[in-house]
Amino acid sequence: MSGEKHIIAFSSVDSFAGESLVRYTATKHRNEFKTIRGLLRDESHQEELKKIGVEPHLISYDKPETLEKALEHVDYLVFVVEDDEKRVQEAEHLVNAVKKAGVKHVLLISCSSTENSEGKRLHEYQEIEQLVSNIEKHSILRISWPYQAFFLWTKMIQDEGKFRLAVKKENKFAPIDIRDVGKAVHKIVTNPPESHKKWTITGPETITGEDVVKKLNSTLQAHVEFEETTPEDLKKYFESLKKQDHDSEDFVPRSSQITKVLIELLLEVQEHIKKGKATEKTEDLKNLIGQEGEKLEAFFEGNQKHFKPRN
Repeated sequence: MSGEKHIIAFSSVDSFAGESLVRYTATKHRNEFKTIRGLLRDESHQEELKKIGVEPHLISYDKPETLEKALEHVDYLVFVVEDDEKRVQEAEHLVNAVKKAGVKHVLLISCSSTENSEGKRLHEYQEIEQLVSNIEKHSILRISWPYQAFFLWTKMIQDEGKFRLAVKKENKFAPIDIRDVGKAVHKIVTNPPESHKKWTITGPETITGEDVVKKLNSTLQAHVEFEETTPEDLKKYFESLKKQDHDSEDFVPRSSQITKVLIELLLEVQEHIKKGKATEKTEDLKNLIGQEGEKLEAFFEGNQKHFKPRN
């Protein structure tokens, strides 16, 4: 980045992905930017954002003027997709506001499983990628399953000693630490490409659901078992989590962030994995940040209290 400091904005900081990425940037790179803005709809999160050095901007997708105001003088927008039913329509409103506000570069956070997908929520990422392609200077960062999604399984692991996925034990995928996504985002916005660049970033290895459990057990000296389950049963489990309240923690999803759309997305990604279509390990992360991503064992080691069964 040149000596001049820039203004960066993150959309959808109410969502888990948006909150995680703005939090990572603010805690690791706050002094590199003139301002870090967070676009949000839930005013109750404003004070928390301010505490980590983020300037909150309340927006409404039905009021374009709020979007344009939030994007005024913004150099880089990290475009995080909302986790609600109107996400495509909302993305269209945001794209229009980007053009009117004259944002210099947009980086869309998309999903690696959107390629060749049949699910409604995954297909929406394709629609949003198409909308963003109408912005002159844009890039797309497709990410694989984040390790931090495994926090949604902690109640099951702690209470039952089980890790159930709606995939077969031999199905492969390449999950990634959301903090490595943050590193990639930082690299891109501080060295933006000319335009129309697309990356697909994954974790450092391609693994199976059974491998996840083996790594958890070997790291924590636990005895968790992998089980294949149905999407219907997993959906009921996820819905039960929405009633669970816990203290806010860095990079742990809040119950309010476990939306109907997020649940549907998680189930569609697992269907994608079950069909053998999941993205296997790529070199894009290493090419971007100069090193492999964090290993899953390190993630479990750093979050023992969440993943160790009670019995």
